[in-house]
Amino acid sequence: MLATGRGSARGAAGSTHTAAAPVRRQWSRTARAVRAAAQSPPPAQDTARGSEAAGPGPSSTSSSAGASWGPLAALLGGGGGPQQQGPTPEVRVPLNNVGKVPIFQLLYDLYCSHGGVFRMHLGPKSFLVLSDPGAVRQVLVGAVDKYSKGILAEILEFVMGNGLLAADGEHWIARRRVVAPALQRKFVSSQVALFGAATAHGLPQLEAAAAAAAAGDTRGGGAASVDMESFFSRLSLDIVGKSVFDYDFDSLRHDDPVIQAVYTVLRESTLRSTAPFPYWKLPGISMLVPRLRDSDAALAIVNDTLDRLIARCKDTLEAEGSIPVPAVSASSAGAASTPSAPSAPLEESSAPTVLHFLLGGGEALNSRQLRDDLMTLLIAGHETTAAALTWALHLLVTHPEVMQRVRDEVDSVLGDKLPGAEDLPLLRYTTRVVNEALRLYPQPPVLIRRAVQDDVLPGGHRVPAGTDLFISVWNLHHSPQLWERPEAFDPDRFGPLDAPPPTEVSTDFRFLPFGGGRRKCVGDMFAIAECVVTLAVLLQRFDFAPDSSFGPVGFKSGATINTSNGLHMIISRRDLTGVPPPAPRAAAAAAAAASTGGCPHAAAAAADAAAASANGCPHTAAAAAGSAAAAGAGTPQPRQ
Repeated sequence: MLATGRGSARGAAGSTHTAAAPVRRQWSRTARAVRAAAQSPPPAQDTARGSEAAGPGPSSTSSSAGASWGPLAALLGGGGGPQQQGPTPEVRVPLNNVGKVPIFQLLYDLYCSHGGVFRMHLGPKSFLVLSDPGAVRQVLVGAVDKYSKGILAEILEFVMGNGLLAADGEHWIARRRVVAPALQRKFVSSQVALFGAATAHGLPQLEAAAAAAAAGDTRGGGAASVDMESFFSRLSLDIVGKSVFDYDFDSLRHDDPVIQAVYTVLRESTLRSTAPFPYWKLPGISMLVPRLRDSDAALAIVNDTLDRLIARCKDTLEAEGSIPVPAVSASSAGAASTPSAPSAPLEESSAPTVLHFLLGGGEALNSRQLRDDLMTLLIAGHETTAAALTWALHLLVTHPEVMQRVRDEVDSVLGDKLPGAEDLPLLRYTTRVVNEALRLYPQPPVLIRRAVQDDVLPGGHRVPAGTDLFISVWNLHHSPQLWERPEAFDPDRFGPLDAPPPTEVSTDFRFLPFGGGRRKCVGDMFAIAECVVTLAVLLQRFDFAPDSSFGPVGFKSGATINTSNGLHMIISRRDLTGVPPPAPRAAAAAAAAASTGGCPHAAAAAADAAAASANGCPHTAAAAAGSAAAAGAGTPQPRQ
């Protein structure tokens, strides 16, 4: 799931909105003012269902590839951008209204008034906004070569460089060919034990809260209250650190300079993603803005850490004879690598992390490109998963009947053992809960593209080269013309549990949790598996109740949908007297060993979890020990 991040300390400014269950939108005066400010009524068309308008209008004569960033466009090298004519509604949004509501809500209100394709003018800049499945399909699949990442690549260049998320064209093809195989199904299966072990590693914090609740301290904001959004943020950072480059952040237990540097970079990414213009490009601006100086220093720390991890991993693999020593000249140090050949299939590699796998494919030790790819996976793989878990738990707590069905499934499939790879396909309803949470709270709620060639969308909507586009995933997921009861939390809406999971293809581009087409998120299976395992481990052991002292759960604008003030829960131990003890683990251990390929890091992580996960549960220590034995088919390696 690829997007920018926020970190556990919510430092990004943004508008807030109350999130209820089912989700309610309380449209403000600002939204009504935007409707009143629209300069033309919508055409006679039903763009939300993809029907065509009565014919295209005249094409624009502008072919500028630049995009205006506002009053400072001249300093930043931007042009005025093309002015689209024809059947596409034109909507002007007053600049003083910007920021008063989250951008995805503003786009929804405009969608209700102007249909699935309209042009939004924001000061001197304009965006073509797409909420029509047919138009979105064309941009993401049918005419994908006519569109680039545009503004997104410019915003994230400082941290991701030429990583997979921001890359375009032939360079993107080369990077995807290298990175995507590392996240295929076999690798994800090998990480299931690590997902469970990492979650179990954080259980003592929740156990302490539950002990306070058992002692009668259930006051709001007291010892029994835990901000689960912060918990999920730190947990996902720990998981991506171990899975991608074998670094033990251990952020659930402590802070250190590297962890703080990661969160500083994540916050800066979020701030830049919502800024009206790229002020950080102004000469000498870092000397005037302390936050930018802090971000530069933090980025240096993270880059140095990644360089050391790359060097360590390469030394280990060379010592094992797993990779050849690449010949890299001194003049190429720090330069982007040339497009490399496809990596070997994972079945032919014993690499336990993404970094091992990439180096096994011949990536150069001092390749700036390799570091960019790792940074992309760190940021993109951290925040979106944390946000998905946050909203999934919020929805479950506010829908006890769904919560009970998840627990019934978890008890039936797992008993009280930690999940293994063989269990994941059986947690079908839990998976549908994650799917539905991603529909109601898509991460990110808006995708960004830029036209690099002229195009014409269904309905005759002309897209001159240089046009910046917003693909509103939120609108697609919440449209009453595309979904029955779109605001209801209904995991059964996707059909029978034994049917394949929903995708953009099976839903005809109404459902885009990971994008679509060849630029679809490479980490989709990883993210879903991490969410399912984490929820299963937590719901096995704890009850969660909203801490009402913090008020209603609200959300705020940003690259992802975060809460405005955390997801604070009163934690209590679940009564496990009716849960059967774990089944004999011999067969399961053999199956897990086969499925993980003997991953040594998964084995070590599962072993670490045995003691931590035993708290408060008479069966869990045995179950965790069984999981450790299952994952430990390989030779343990030293841990960071």
